[in-house]
Amino acid sequence: MGSKVSVQGDEWLSEVIACVPERATGSQTDQLADFVCRYYRRVVPDEYSERPVEALFGAPFSLWQFTQHRAPGTAAVRLFNPRVEEHGWKSVHTIVEIVNDDMPFLVDSVTMELTRQGHTVHKIIHPVMDVLRSPEGEFVGLGGVDQEPATGGVGSVRESFMCLEIDEQSAPEVLSTIQGQIVRALVDVRVAVQDWRPMLDQMDTTIQILVGSPPPVDAIQLDEAVEFLAWLGDNHFTLLGYREYDFNPDAEGDPLSMVATSGLGGLRDPNRHVLQSAGRDEQTSAEVITFLREPDPIIITKANLRSMVHRPVYMDYIGVKRFSKDGAMIGECRFVGLFTSAAYNRNPAQIPLIRSKVQRIMDLAGFPPTSHDGKALLNILETYPRDELFQISDDLLLEFSLAILRLQERPRARLFLRADQYRRFVSALVFLPREHYDTQLRRRVEAILQDAYDGSVVAHYTLVGDSVLARLHLIIRTQPGGPDPDPEELDARVVEAARSWGDVLHEALTELLGEERGNL
Repeated sequence: MGSKVSVQGDEWLSEVIACVPERATGSQTDQLADFVCRYYRRVVPDEYSERPVEALFGAPFSLWQFTQHRAPGTAAVRLFNPRVEEHGWKSVHTIVEIVNDDMPFLVDSVTMELTRQGHTVHKIIHPVMDVLRSPEGEFVGLGGVDQEPATGGVGSVRESFMCLEIDEQSAPEVLSTIQGQIVRALVDVRVAVQDWRPMLDQMDTTIQILVGSPPPVDAIQLDEAVEFLAWLGDNHFTLLGYREYDFNPDAEGDPLSMVATSGLGGLRDPNRHVLQSAGRDEQTSAEVITFLREPDPIIITKANLRSMVHRPVYMDYIGVKRFSKDGAMIGECRFVGLFTSAAYNRNPAQIPLIRSKVQRIMDLAGFPPTSHDGKALLNILETYPRDELFQISDDLLLEFSLAILRLQERPRARLFLRADQYRRFVSALVFLPREHYDTQLRRRVEAILQDAYDGSVVAHYTLVGDSVLARLHLIIRTQPGGPDPDPEELDARVVEAARSWGDVLHEALTELLGEERGNL
């Protein structure tokens, strides 16, 4: 048996441990007491010490019973509503129990999935223990506290135990749906973790292929592409999926074909498509084919898949073309995942592809680097939404950044729109008076854009700093064949929505009395 955790000084926990002999006998008494201590080992006592002893014991005892068997390599998940007559304790919430091999992203992914389904997570306890199991998955015992599993210990497994409390759900079909979606999310976590090393190796292989059979671009562009891929693999991109495609422009019908069994991580499933929009086939869209025929070796955009691992956002898609020895495009390697926090916090001057783009914009603008405008423009580029810097063209970035620079001289509400080249979404950068910015104004702007594009806002990000203007970044998901509104008209509508009652009054007084008296 593993060492015991002292409960001296924790009266509430001592009372919980005292319940053990009522439910266990023989050797199981010590095992269950040890399990209960480890279950509560890292909790904040104030959050639980006021609960009835039967509930404090009932939660770990239930999880203890649930963990007595777990099929190797799978997650065990169950939901129930504790009742005194059936379970010996009660709770106002539905209980979610999960036993799984310990691995990264578990808590984030489970809570993210529950939130996505609209369920509030009230409490979560997540102990990790070293467990001994038989080859069939039967529980044998617990290992030492805070000790890594013995390297040669047969059946020694580091396991994650989760007990979550969510809003009570009584309908069996709802409980079944929640359980199924949690299991699905945990499968995504497992395949991503299992395939992380193969996907990282594939990134290295892709670099070697790109160097060995380079695209018809200049050496500087090729070097930037290679350095960018190496940078991704250096803890700047969480790899969640990979797949290969062959490209045959002379093929009848679809020139792009999936390479069987090439999928890794979340793209093991051949039915998961990276660029597919509703009502469209990602492989036959004209936008995809157009990109494939261009010489640029890399494309960076958003996938049409929301991540079920780690963060509840649309995944980032990195497409790397494969070329023949004579420079003809013959296929594509697709990586999906999430840029890490290190990638978002890094200065653009240190990021391949972005650093050269920023330098090109500075050169095209023509401002002396040490001038006021030069420094201000560089700051605009360095603080530009990172995802946008990866995806926006040089021409559009130059146009937008110079216009933003002018906003510093004459602050006013302003809207900048960029359509995704695959026509799946629109990125809207909105500058609004900081003193008027609040949730209501954000929602008014969202409503204007959703109505104009007949789409839906799937993400919003706000930056409120020292400037008199707040910056709102919206992503509007669109539909094939949807409206194509006039940007100037939309800008005018946003400006109008940002006007306060004071702005309207000032304008009326100026018009009636003149500027001198109206400004009094």
